[in-house]
Amino acid sequence: MKKASVLFVALALSLSLGACSSSASKTTSSSSKESTSKKVSKASKLSVAKEDVEVLFTDSSMKQLDKRTEKSSITAVDKEVKKLPSSTEKSKLSKDVEKAKQQFNRRVTNQEQHLELNNGTKVTVTKVNWYKPSSASTWNGTLKITEIDVAKTNPFSYDDGDGDTTCEGMIQVHYSYTTTADVTLFDDQAVLSTSDGQQADVDSDDSRDIGDINSGVTKKGVSVFFFQKSNIDKVTSIRLKADAAPQDINSDDTHTFDITVPLEK
Repeated sequence: MKKASVLFVALALSLSLGACSSSASKTTSSSSKESTSKKVSKASKLSVAKEDVEVLFTDSSMKQLDKRTEKSSITAVDKEVKKLPSSTEKSKLSKDVEKAKQQFNRRVTNQEQHLELNNGTKVTVTKVNWYKPSSASTWNGTLKITEIDVAKTNPFSYDDGDGDTTCEGMIQVHYSYTTTADVTLFDDQAVLSTSDGQQADVDSDDSRDIGDINSGVTKKGVSVFFFQKSNIDKVTSIRLKADAAPQDINSDDTHTFDITVPLEK
């Protein structure tokens, strides 16, 4: 890096000396080119944003995406449009993106989805409420809750460890953990409770747990929970608990993540 710095200094001095012998007209010309370049850049970004928004309404393109990828695409385009400078065009694009969001939500929440659990059980999802919270908890790093999906299902039988139980709902919690030490997250033993008085242990067979994670690493996980009641609109918050501990077996510095997340659309 030091050699590079010296080269940059030498280059700067050379340009500076050359600039002393240049006329003021060149300075004006350079400024004009820079202004034109910025205008072209803005126009280019607007043009790209228009094309990306148009893709959201092109059936042939969106049919190739699964629901999660489609949702991510809409979110990415939304961020792209928000970065544009204020203008009539930006306002129109923002309305189009909002329309795409509404169409996606109506389609996803009202369309049946057929899932198969790891043990072969067939589950039909009839409605989903999606949430993008900003909840986090810190201990040897930061555990973030990034998405919560609360779903209504047709009745299905599930062995919760105490025998078969008839369930009519499920919740998926998506999260990420960025660590500052070598730790183990026991998310395969997580417990979730809901504001309508239900509690369930994680279905570890159908979840993606984080487990061991080294310092400075970010890992993502998804925990799945099944519930007997299915009035998902009455679930206004969830509480997630999961233990964690250092990978050093000689340390007894254990921790329980206890995160309550309000569900707001």
